[in-house]
Amino acid sequence: MYITTHNRSDWTIAILSHKRPEALASKTLSCLSRHNIPIEKINVFVAPEQVADYKRTCPGVNIIPTAVGKCNNRSAALAYYPLGQKIIFMDDDVEEFYSVCAQDGCLTCWKFGKEARGGPDYKKQMTCANLSAFFYDAFSIAEKEGVEFWGIYPVDNGFFASHSITTYLSHCIGRCYGQVNSEAGRTLNAAIVDDIHDDYQTSLRYFLKDGKCLRFNYIFTKSPVVRGSGGIVDTRTTANTEEVSKRLAATWPEHVLLVSPGTSTTVGKFWDIKLRRKGDKTKLTPPKTQ
Repeated sequence: MYITTHNRSDWTIAILSHKRPEALASKTLSCLSRHNIPIEKINVFVAPEQVADYKRTCPGVNIIPTAVGKCNNRSAALAYYPLGQKIIFMDDDVEEFYSVCAQDGCLTCWKFGKEARGGPDYKKQMTCANLSAFFYDAFSIAEKEGVEFWGIYPVDNGFFASHSITTYLSHCIGRCYGQVNSEAGRTLNAAIVDDIHDDYQTSLRYFLKDGKCLRFNYIFTKSPVVRGSGGIVDTRTTANTEEVSKRLAATWPEHVLLVSPGTSTTVGKFWDIKLRRKGDKTKLTPPKTQ
């Protein structure tokens, strides 16, 4: 079990948004406010022509003009921050953070185990008890593991989450992940030019760089399935998901599995991919915070 302390250097939150000021205000910003995240720790990166709408809808939040497109926007955000900065990238439509770890030194986390299901004390999930503490823990453990990148569980259902930390190759969903800003990281992110499956590419490229993909399987978010307008909805099509998915599977056949439309893991008519589990399969225990 990790023992972590909260005297590490600070982190900041970077939200990449596109034509969603109302969703940002009612979802991610509202969620962070409930978790007592200071507004001063949040920066929102949007296309220059959208700045006025965001400032009007999200008063008090630092709105930074950057570029159109998620990948371009992320590269601009990394250039904005100094090297060494610990950054938590987050989507603009996160409604809540959930956990299957009680953050009490793991004394009551058995309540979230599948073996307790059906019993009077069983809990499928709970609202994350201390989101700030988790962010500090995540960067602290990443430093101990010798990696610059970490992610969270990609499915918003506590029944499938687990009380573990893993370092084998796995999908770290783009809804929320952390990275330490570095020259190597900037170069890695600049190589990702597809807004489609960009989080799969980020997970894979950091695994190939560091030999590990650090994922906290007990933390996940409630976020809507991609729909409506704004964000990736404006550009995603059956054709471009097919092109990108097939190219990634051909580029990394040992690591990427192609998933065609119509299966349970796809969203309707779109193509998808999966990452093959590579690396050390050992599961680590969540930290006891002091």
